[in-house]
Parts: sequence; structure tokens; C-alpha cells
Amino acid sequence: MMKQIPPTLHLAPRVGKLSVLERVSCLVGELLPKALHPVLTSACALVALTFGVAGQAIAQGPGGAQPALVSIDLKGSNHYRCKNNSGVLLPPTEFAVLFQQGPQFIASAAKMGSTVDADITYSNPGTVPVSSTTVRAEYNGVTCGPTRTITFSPPLAPGTSRTVGTQIGPLPNQVDAGTILILTAQTGIPLTLYLTLDAPLQRMVNPWVGVLNLSCNWAKGKTTAAEVGQFVTRKLFDAGKCVYNGGAAAVWLTDPPGSADLNLSGFLIAFGNPGSVQVDCRDVATVLTVMVESVGVSAAPNAYYHKPAPSAYKIDTNPICAIGADRLVNANYGVRRWDYHCIVDVPTGVLDGCAAQRYHFGTADLYYDVPANWTLNGYWQTWQG
Repeated sequence: MMKQIPPTLHLAPRVGKLSVLERVSCLVGELLPKALHPVLTSACALVALTFGVAGQAIAQGPGGAQPALVSIDLKGSNHYRCKNNSGVLLPPTEFAVLFQQGPQFIASAAKMGSTVDADITYSNPGTVPVSSTTVRAEYNGVTCGPTRTITFSPPLAPGTSRTVGTQIGPLPNQVDAGTILILTAQTGIPLTLYLTLDAPLQRMVNPWVGVLNLSCNWAKGKTTAAEVGQFVTRKLFDAGKCVYNGGAAAVWLTDPPGSADLNLSGFLIAFGNPGSVQVDCRDVATVLTVMVESVGVSAAPNAYYHKPAPSAYKIDTNPICAIGADRLVNANYGVRRWDYHCIVDVPTGVLDGCAAQRYHFGTADLYYDVPANWTLNGYWQTWQG
């Protein structure tokens, strides 16, 4: 707690610090929660069927000769391209057959409840023309949207490919992380798709997949900015990866004159490795800011001093429990005195992922939770020298 954080943050991709996800063919296995792996495995079995079924059929259209999926490209204003864990923008095509050796998967994000545009490229490996096929989608095993008929005009001749436009959705109307399975006839391709509250913002206009994997799982099932802020803040506190040390320098921030750069790759490495990291309030606030921005909640970390002489005044807090300790244990709470404290401004109030509160600021009721959607007025117990 030694100096004020500048109001504008800039992400500084630390390319080369993280090799995970550099090869996009490994994205699905790295990013999907373990609970989704059985779904993915069964879906991948369908992939193998896709490339052999058409050549054996003799009739045209749905139920007869079927084309093989070559690529799937989600697009449109409700779809958001992502960056990998080193800050590199991923390719636009979510699925593609490379040299006919197998599929390649790319993670992406879409606005919850929306219908997204899709360009699907089909090939006809059979011996008869194909006049039509069907396409539908499942998200985490649940059908989303109607089955659509795609008509090839003229019919798709043997040995040729064609790209056609369609729509996928509507998607589930909640924040989520999982697999969208796009099927033609009875076979399909699984894609990693994160559902966000709204378009990712500011530092996360192209959200990093490692951040989405945390924020979308922590806010899973939520439908409002207030809920997202509350649950992401609480999960960050309870994750056991950050331990508060007010006397230590920020570990994920560099602070040259006039800027503050967040080492986001360093944060993702820490969350992927065993053990914990000693942090200060600026680390927690900037990470929390990026996480809620990734799902469409506007946020800014701010350091609040007692004015007008921050060097001469301290902040006496309500009884708090610092991040790294169990917030449900009463003995972990105590009054602290700070020079300043960095918390996060969001449209619904302030979020503080660094310090759980024993009491709610507006009542005498026991709280034992992290502040979320609180007003700044009344947040501190006393101000004194």
C-alpha cells in the first residue's frame, strides 16, 4: 500500500511466458472444465463419423447423402473473438479440417441469449450430388434453437465444397462455459463457447480464454451485472490462490511513470500452478476488473485516500478478513488501518475482492462476505489521523 494506482490500466501481453494454448489444436482439452470432458469425448466420436458417411449414401438430402463439415466460422455482432493465454488473437475459424488429418478447435465467446451467425463450409466426398442437409446446435447437451434446413442450389456436386450461411441459437440466457455441438444430420463438431452477459469491454474487447474460463465458470448461471460482480468477487476471494500482504510490492503490476501494466499471463500462470501468491490490494482490484470486463461489466480499479493529506491520515476499517484466510471463521476478522485501499468501481457500486467484511456496511447484521455492489459512502467505519 505505497502509492496510488493510475486510473487507466493497459494490459501488457507477456508473450512467451505461457506456452499453453499456443497450439490451437490443444485448446479444447486445456480450457474445458473437467465436467465437460465426457461431453467432448462423445462429440469427438461424432467427428470421426462426419468424414465417412456421405460417400456411402445413395439418396440426396436429409436422411440420404450427407456432406462433410469442413469448417465452422461463428461471426456477427453477438460473437467475440478471443486471445490465448499469451495475448495472441486466435484465428477467426472455430473449426477447420487441416490437410484432411483431423479437426482443429478454437475457443470463442458469444452474448448469452443471442443468435449468432455462422458460415459453414461443406464438402461432398460421395458419388452423388447433395441437394440439402440439416443443421442444429446443442449447448452443454441441450438443444438451442430449431433444426434448420440448408439447401444447396445448385446441388453440391461430388468432390466440391461450398460455404453457406446459417444461424446458431438462441443460446442459453445465462453466463456459462461449455461446449456448443453443431450437428449436420446425425454427426457434429464440438466447439468451446463461453457465454457472456454482454460484449466484453475495454481491456477484454477480445477476451483472453484463460480469463473467460475463470469468470464464466465463477458466474455460471447468472443473468445480471450485480450477480456477476458478486459471484466473481467471492470466488476470487475463496479460490485460495491470493494471500494478502500489504507490505509487499504488487506482483502482477509494473508501474512506470504514467501507466500501470497488468501482467495477465503471470496471473493465469499463478492460477494454473499449485500454491498461492502474496498480493496487495492493487493486484486483486486489477485482476477483478479484468475478469468482470471479460463478461461485459464495465469496471475500473480506484484507490481511495482520506483527503486532503493521504500521507498524514489513515483509514480505520470495519472488522475485515484479508484474502487468503477463511472468511467464515470469526477469529480471522480484525480492524486494520491503511494509508489507502484499492477497490473496484462498477455500475452497481463497488467490489472489494481483497477484504471480506464481518458486518454489512449499512446494518449491524453479520455478513462474513466480500463487499459487492456496495455504495462507497459509508463503506469505511471511521476516518481519522
